[in-house]
Amino acid sequence: QEVFHIYLPNKVVACGVGSDLPLLKDRPQIGGLPTAYVCRNFTCSLAVTTPGKLAAKLRGEDGPEDP
Repeated sequence: QEVFHIYLPNKVVACGVGSDLPLLKDRPQIGGLPTAYVCRNFTCSLAVTTPGKLAAKLRGEDGPEDP
């Protein structure tokens, strides 16, 4: 739900498992947890698996990624 609490114009949200969607190809789920990749200007960050880290990425704050 973090992704919907922050206003981001032109936001695209894609959900799926594995490579169901071309956008998610080569972006695996980490440790069986819900996993998010935040992409800007055709470059994606490393995966995050916690709501707090996702919120920070969406706000543009750099911080530690999940292993």
